Amino acid sequence: MTVSQLGTDVGIMVSHDRIAQQIETSYTNNDFVTQLFVYGEDGRTISSYNPTGQKYITDLSYVANTEFMSQSLIDALDSYKTYVDGKEGELQTHLNTIKQYQADIENLKSSQSALNAEIESLLSELDDFIAEYAGTDPGT
Repeated sequence: MTVSQLGTDVGIMVSHDRIAQQIETSYTNNDFVTQLFVYGEDGRTISSYNPTGQKYITDLSYVANTEFMSQSLIDALDSYKTYVDGKEGELQTHLNTIKQYQADIENLKSSQSALNAEIESLLSELDDFIAEYAGTDPGT
C-alpha cells in the first residue's frame, strides 16, 4: 500500500493550541493507520529519539489479536517490543554522546573562526610590512 492510498494531507496541524474539543469518527476495521509520522520545526523528526530510528511511532495494539494476525506473529511482535524497550538505555547513552560531539563541533567552529581572524590579521600585518619595506635594500 502506498502513502497516496492511505488518504490526503489536508494541511491540518495538531498542536497544544489547536486540539479539537470534540472529534466524531466513523470507520471500518480496514481504515486503521498504525503509524504516526512526527515532524517539527526545520523538518526535525523523532528518529533520534525513537529506539528504532524511524520517523514514526507504530502502534499495533488494535490489530495485535488473533482476529487480525496469527498468535505466532503476536508473540514475535511482543518479543520485538521487549527487545526494543530493553535498548532504551543504550539509545540514551548514544544520544548523550551525540550531544557531546555536537557541542565539541560548535566549540571547534568557534575556535576556527578565532584562528581565521588571527590569520587574517597576521596576513594584513605582513602585507603592511612588505609594502613598507618593498624596494629597499636588505643590506642597508
